[in-house]
Amino acid sequence: MLNLLSATLVFMYVIFIVATFLLAIIHNFRDQWIPFAYASIVLAIASPLVAFLFINGKPTNTNGFMYVFKQILAINLNAFIIVLLHLYLLFSLGLFLKDNVGKKLSVYFHTWINHIRTRTYVRKDRNKENT
Repeated sequence: MLNLLSATLVFMYVIFIVATFLLAIIHNFRDQWIPFAYASIVLAIASPLVAFLFINGKPTNTNGFMYVFKQILAINLNAFIIVLLHLYLLFSLGLFLKDNVGKKLSVYFHTWINHIRTRTYVRKDRNKENT
């Protein structure tokens, strides 16, 4: 079970890095958020390498995630930088997704809310019709 969990987390991490990298390239070609796009491209390549090199020195009885956070509690600057790199990538991925998908999701969300409001079981004036 633990091997499946760790394989799933590695797969999700790879998807996160690849998605950030691809969306940064797309924004670079669209001439949107150019400084963020360049920084995201560089950090999407550098942050897994830096994290791998840092985690390489961990003891064998701990996993990499716990090792990084134990090192943060021990005030290790390298671990703090690794977490900041990944937080920046998460922020840039959210920013890029908001620009690409945000308007469409907003339209679908408001359409769904209006559809729910027009139903009789949700309408506020339902009690007036029954009396």
